[in-house]
Amino acid sequence: MHERRRFPRKQVEYRALFKGGYLALGLAQVRDISEQGLFVETPYPAPLNDMVIVNFDHDDLGKEISMRCRVVRHIPRAGMGLEIVLNTEDLQLKDWLRNTAPAT
Repeated sequence: MHERRRFPRKQVEYRALFKGGYLALGLAQVRDISEQGLFVETPYPAPLNDMVIVNFDHDDLGKEISMRCRVVRHIPRAGMGLEIVLNTEDLQLKDWLRNTAPAT
């Protein structure tokens, strides 16, 4: 199978909350993350092209991360692939995401 990802993903385990889709607030697990996207495991994934907000704590930045994302992959009762939509003010988050990928 041809790999479509443009950026390497790093396997992670972060408990998260997301807003959007069918739920006002849903529990999830961030399973992998890259400079441009992430996979969130949840039994209630939002529909394709929906916008969601994903929040999780990360010690490297010393604060809660809140990311606005667009659903690009929907797996019923399993999770969703998200494309991160960043504002220009999110320079610290952009830098962290860029350095998240393993060195090749």
